[in-house]
Amino acid sequence: MTSTLTRVFVCLLGVGISYYAFDVDQKIAENPEHEATCDFPSPSASFKISCSTAFNSEYGKGFGFICPILGEDSPLCQKNSLYGIVSYSLMIPLVLMQNVFAAEVLLIISLASIVISLFLAYVLVLLKTVCLVCIGTYVINILLLKQNWQARKEIMAMRYADVEIEQIKKNN
Repeated sequence: MTSTLTRVFVCLLGVGISYYAFDVDQKIAENPEHEATCDFPSPSASFKISCSTAFNSEYGKGFGFICPILGEDSPLCQKNSLYGIVSYSLMIPLVLMQNVFAAEVLLIISLASIVISLFLAYVLVLLKTVCLVCIGTYVINILLLKQNWQARKEIMAMRYADVEIEQIKKNN
């Protein structure tokens, strides 16, 4: 079976990277002159290497579409990093459950995170910004999709194998 420990580790990496992004957001909110360690001098005038630019863009909060729809006062209008902390944290107990329901929910969360990652990667292109923290979360989301997909297939195979074995036992 896809290593449960590996999936938990990847989720913890996601929590860690998301927490770092949240911390950078908080420090920039306190001091707009704060320079994050994920911001680098740009080697080209055509793009920036800056997580701060991505975090502080209109897309850094509510993925750029939640806040305009629900309003700035909505409890769902949060920094993207907070969504990352919550989603990766929610995945950990689901990974440990190792049942069909948990496998399905993990797959849905993973697919949603890929859709959001594709959208936010497109936004980075529009912003002409390379955000290493963002790219790290995209890689984590890809790894989790691959691992959760494989784990789901294995769980489903075991589930249906158990049904088949039980049916055989009843027929004997």
